[in-house]
Amino acid sequence: MRFKRYILLSLVLCGLVACSDDNTIEIPEAPVLEKAQLALAIKSEKGAMTKAGEEATPTDADVNTLTVGVFGTGWSMVYTVSGEDITTSTSTDVTTQEIGPKEVYAGAAEVVVVANASANVQAALANAGTKDAFLATVIKLEEETLKKGLTMSSEVLTVTLVANTTNCIGYSTKQGDDITVGGQAGKEIYGAGPVRLVRDVASIALASAEIDNLNNANYIANYISKDFVLKEVFIASAKGVSCVASASNWGGIEKTFDFTNTGFGYSNYMVGKEFSGSPNIDEGSYKKGTQTKRDELAKAHTKDNTALNHEFYVYENKLGEIAEADKASANRDYANHTLLIVKGDYTYLPNGLADTETNYVKKENCYYAIPVGAEVTIDGKTGTQKGFYVQRNYKYAISLTIIGPGSEIPYDPMISTNVSASVKVEPWNVKTIHEEVE
Repeated sequence: MRFKRYILLSLVLCGLVACSDDNTIEIPEAPVLEKAQLALAIKSEKGAMTKAGEEATPTDADVNTLTVGVFGTGWSMVYTVSGEDITTSTSTDVTTQEIGPKEVYAGAAEVVVVANASANVQAALANAGTKDAFLATVIKLEEETLKKGLTMSSEVLTVTLVANTTNCIGYSTKQGDDITVGGQAGKEIYGAGPVRLVRDVASIALASAEIDNLNNANYIANYISKDFVLKEVFIASAKGVSCVASASNWGGIEKTFDFTNTGFGYSNYMVGKEFSGSPNIDEGSYKKGTQTKRDELAKAHTKDNTALNHEFYVYENKLGEIAEADKASANRDYANHTLLIVKGDYTYLPNGLADTETNYVKKENCYYAIPVGAEVTIDGKTGTQKGFYVQRNYKYAISLTIIGPGSEIPYDPMISTNVSASVKVEPWNVKTIHEEVE
């Protein structure tokens, strides 16, 4: 499924005329704002569909609400439309949604669109007051569900709204083109083609977990892999907060963690599992601080309910901040960057023994920690790119090759972990990652 969505905006303006009497003394007044109307339409890939008497299964393409922020000189307006106020039509593979018109004012303005904001976020956006406050509004990972719809956002669109004209944004790649919207003639005032609406989340999934005996004397000298039984997959160090939108298209929206009393800290990271019992193995060189547990960031693997290809939705985490006091004991390529943790039972044959099942050694509950995007190889480019980490609007499908017994500790392996990543960027913005771990 494509991760780019397209929105088309049209603006309907009605001008007002102010007159003065030449025989009277005019007293300077504030400029009169000419009223206008804003209508918005979205074109994207088809989302959830229903059959008679059936409820649609939510998808990551659904747009259920639209919050529009319009910021002019000396005025601003933020409004949300949902349900029957959104007119939807579909074709073979495209959904078109239209809302409006809404009353705004003519002149220079900046427009931002957010899809699927929660009720709390809608209220915060409505009270933002300025464009910068609107963009910086905090969204929370706990509210990112398919039922609500994944949060998406546009870039900031800078336009000049012309009075007495239907102002259209996104209908043409050429500014000034004649456009007809709803039977009314208008003009394209932006001229950059359809406006993209980008997801605020990334998706992480374990695509496969297999054993292999690589042609490496260090591994073969000690053991030969025989089996791996997957038990569980979970996420650690997922940032639990994000900005709602960016000024630029597909721009960064990561919130900075500064560990101050008024800022964000360890409790704003989220983790799928806790290990605070005895012994306490909830921290290590790969993970610092007590993070907030979120059940949706863990998935048990059973025959009837596989954890393979299960998608975890997370926010951007390129910085992986930790407190100053923890830096000396942390592996900065791992902590506190978002981790995919794989748990399972690993079986191997010790070196020098006959290859019979009676000689096999089974190590239960091994953990393999993968720092998502720490080192990637991207299609069309030579070499590897380090420090890519988790960025919004990418799908990370991780294929795991296990070549050793792993660790008894989730975040501080007792043996070195060999991790390599091959990331292919598909046209629909999917990153496929291959990992090899010991």
